[in-house]
Amino acid sequence: MPFVRHTTRGRALVLLACAVVLPSCSPTRSSWQSPVTPPAAPRSECRGFTVLADQEWNSSGVVLEEGRCYRIDVIAICEQWKDSWVPATPGEGWTGFARPFGPLFRWRARYPEADMFVLVGSAGRDPSRQFVVGDGADYRATTTGELFLFANDWAGAYGNNRGRLRMEVCRSNDGCRAPADTPSCNQPPGSRRLSR
Repeated sequence: MPFVRHTTRGRALVLLACAVVLPSCSPTRSSWQSPVTPPAAPRSECRGFTVLADQEWNSSGVVLEEGRCYRIDVIAICEQWKDSWVPATPGEGWTGFARPFGPLFRWRARYPEADMFVLVGSAGRDPSRQFVVGDGADYRATTTGELFLFANDWAGAYGNNRGRLRMEVCRSNDGCRAPADTPSCNQPPGSRRLSR
């Protein structure tokens, strides 16, 4: 194939002439690639973990530090979230026909301020330190303690629950921009993993 040989030879000659005449444009591998900017320092540190609906306390392996901001997110629903045969989601709790009946049952739930089967977090295993996570939440830790999560159900009634969530919790390295009495953060989640 004379055309292919000629084209290849022609390219080689052009590149050689370029290297001789203009040394600054010598054909190095890096000059053929687009410029790469170094990654910025991570704004957050994150850790992934699993939450099971049939567990009364799911450990995240992350110790919340008082005053620090955290972003807690459901990354994936690996197994449908269900309270026995009642369909639910971590963000809404009971769904469908059962949703209107939730207020009649939540008075006995572990966190009565939240809907039945909504995902709830706790700093330690302290009922006074519980907060709604739902599908995701920004949280400013009011105390130091390990982050635990659970489906908001009646105490002792977890045996019939189904569901598995993949979670991520991110701790801000830049501090909180929200007022100290506001449980929210303005920092986006990052990708650096926390060490155990």
